[in-house]
Amino acid sequence: MRNVLVVFLLVLMCLPLFGQTVVRRPIVAAAGCGSLTFDTASSNNATGANSVSWNHTTSANSNRAIIFCVGSFHSGGGQSVSSITYNGSSTGVTSVGSHVEPGSGEERVDIYKLVAPASGTNAIVVTMTGCSAACELGAGSLSFYNAAQTTLTGTFASADGNGASGTMGGNVSSAVGEIAVDVVVYFTTSTKATVGAGMTERFNIPGNNTQDSAAGSTAAGATTVTFTWTDPFTTSNWSWGGVGVKPCP
Repeated sequence: MRNVLVVFLLVLMCLPLFGQTVVRRPIVAAAGCGSLTFDTASSNNATGANSVSWNHTTSANSNRAIIFCVGSFHSGGGQSVSSITYNGSSTGVTSVGSHVEPGSGEERVDIYKLVAPASGTNAIVVTMTGCSAACELGAGSLSFYNAAQTTLTGTFASADGNGASGTMGGNVSSAVGEIAVDVVVYFTTSTKATVGAGMTERFNIPGNNTQDSAAGSTAAGATTVTFTWTDPFTTSNWSWGGVGVKPCP
């Protein structure tokens, strides 16, 4: 009997008092980092040089990243990117991919990336090798926030042509929530290439009768993102590259 009484009292102690409301706190999932967002773009060009430099302003938002797009031309070909520095350092700057137009071997595009760049206005310097101080360079930088900090980019895509079709570009494998980026280098007069449907031009450096042009854009991620530029000079060689930028998880 005594044992039964003890059990009864323990049950009473565990029950809420008469008229008392029991508050059950909901389980709240940890908040994500937000949608991947384009920040800013900047660019510059150089003729008869082996380097090009410019300033880029990166916001102080979280999970930052920069994509560097380089278009180059060298008579006879053989040029490549030697280094890219941001804020005086090449630490963390890694290649995403490159492509050379195989017909002449003279037009080349490169895409590089940097995760967690310093915020504020910082200098970017692209240095080439194999130019003999005679490369034509057009380059741009695109910064993002709420970007993946471990695996920033997907698979690099590339294409090339000679302008006969009147269009330049290719397809990037991406996904919803990502932002696809591209760069194209081509010979032209002073007329710029124009972006196709679904693309947002981020830089477009016009050439002249002796200088190639470079342009870059972004587009919303999808399973396949098609980039199409109108080629203003339909007898020129061109080289193109693109990649998808991933959001942070």
